[in-house]
Amino acid sequence: MNLLLDTYVFLAALGDVERLKPEARAAIAASEHQVYVSAASFWEIAAKGSIGKLDLQVGLRELAKTSPFTPLDVTLEDTIAMYTLPLIHHDPFDRMILAQASRRGLTLVTADPQMLRYDVRVLVA
Repeated sequence: MNLLLDTYVFLAALGDVERLKPEARAAIAASEHQVYVSAASFWEIAAKGSIGKLDLQVGLRELAKTSPFTPLDVTLEDTIAMYTLPLIHHDPFDRMILAQASRRGLTLVTADPQMLRYDVRVLVA
């Protein structure tokens, strides 16, 4: 199973893993799973950090460099997939992550109840 972490799960997995459910922690830690983090998550972190809504202990470049997860670039096809999603969730970062999970057949790891309403495989964090 290949996983795509949403931004909340990504940050929790790096710092406060106890915020995540045991099943999610185990799946993220399992060596047989490829675990991705979207460039959209880094964009969201940068946006929130730049306006003071998120305080990182390290710089964004350092966070990207030290992350144990595989980065997943946003492509034009991901953007087109995002455009076709039903308008259930209004957050553009989460919608991109949803589109990437759906388009690429990844299991989305999230604790966001709005994201659970989409037709994607989900592991509740």
